[in-house]
Amino acid sequence: MRKMKDSRVAWLGEIPENWKVVPPKALFRLRKEKAAPGARQLTASQQHGIIYQDDYMALTGSRVVTVEKDFSILKRVEKGDFVISMRSFQGGLEYSENAGSISSAYVMLIPNLEYIVPEFYKWLFKSPTYITALQCTSNLIRDGQALRYNNFVQVPLCIIPKDDQKKIASTLGEKCQQIDDLISNVQAQIEKLKAYKQSLITEVVTKGLDPNVPMRDSGVEWIGKIPKHYDVIRMRYLINNYKAGPFGSALITDQLQSDGDILCYTPEHIANQSTESNKNLYLPENRRKEMSQFFVSVGDIIFPIVGSLGRAMVITSDMPAGIINQRLAKFSIDAKKMDINYFMWLFAKSSFFHPFIDLFQRGSIIVNLTKAIIYDMPMIVPPTLEEQKIIASYLDTKCAEIDQLIAVKHSKIEKLEQYKRSLIYEYVTGKKEIC
Repeated sequence: MRKMKDSRVAWLGEIPENWKVVPPKALFRLRKEKAAPGARQLTASQQHGIIYQDDYMALTGSRVVTVEKDFSILKRVEKGDFVISMRSFQGGLEYSENAGSISSAYVMLIPNLEYIVPEFYKWLFKSPTYITALQCTSNLIRDGQALRYNNFVQVPLCIIPKDDQKKIASTLGEKCQQIDDLISNVQAQIEKLKAYKQSLITEVVTKGLDPNVPMRDSGVEWIGKIPKHYDVIRMRYLINNYKAGPFGSALITDQLQSDGDILCYTPEHIANQSTESNKNLYLPENRRKEMSQFFVSVGDIIFPIVGSLGRAMVITSDMPAGIINQRLAKFSIDAKKMDINYFMWLFAKSSFFHPFIDLFQRGSIIVNLTKAIIYDMPMIVPPTLEEQKIIASYLDTKCAEIDQLIAVKHSKIEKLEQYKRSLIYEYVTGKKEIC
């Protein structure tokens, strides 16, 4: 076993005796040149690295800001540069495989190839302990704030034999690829379980639990066949007290406050299935009477009417008093006709109603679920509340089992990612020796 020594650098800890701690300026110098006119523009991405803007947009479908006129504000990037981006405090430094131009918000570092094997430092700069050390160089780091060269030079680095750098980089490449393959495999299993769960829900709420039950044509093309004894009932006959959120300027963010007793419910609450959030906003008490028609009651179902559709949430007694915002609507279920738990499986957790919504989309990106659309939505209804409750109970049990399997696999992924982080740290700081 090789001898170790105290590096006297917190993020490095003990290092091999033949490794030397040096200031970053000894290994990297700052590139200051402006980009050449017409140089192809680049952007930085933690997922894709330093990539040409048009390639990035093609890969992700996202738009990035492109300089169209004043090219003098762009900086030069050469292949082999390391780049400090606006997200480096989250995911470390990026290595550029491409030459071109980039926003002046980025910082380019030229490695001293006399001492550096870039492949090694690609791993080191992505080490969680190094990133944490980088974060500690600023008291003002927040999402979106750029790190500067001054931050980079505050975190000591190591000079190590180039042969060791090559071996470590090669070993990490091989081992981390194996881990990534395992993670991808587990993630694929998760996606299969999610697909199975969705298929199960839709199958059970539309066909019931008896595979041998006589079937009939529902009379609705996109629904197809349903059990012979089931009914198809328009939503207007199943719900009460429908109300969409306040219109336009009747309720805007500036009129809300950061604390209070009357929560403003939003689509985010529904997406998270929780009212716990540090982004919660509240209605001032003096507007209670004015907004009374938008208050939710226990048993109300709230759901988005624009944008991200397909979810809903039942207001329970342990939730705070509140109102719905402009992007939500609410109604209650006629308890004599439909079990609320069954309704939620059908309306909010299955893919049953998606084809119906598609009929109204007509090429538009955002669908606005109006009262007329909701009222006209056909629902599959087992004739007795008892049968509805049996179906809902079955789905409660089966989906909980599937969710548990998914949770186990998520835990496995987290352990693999933790192991990968640990492996990178141990190799780039010399605590694990290459055999």
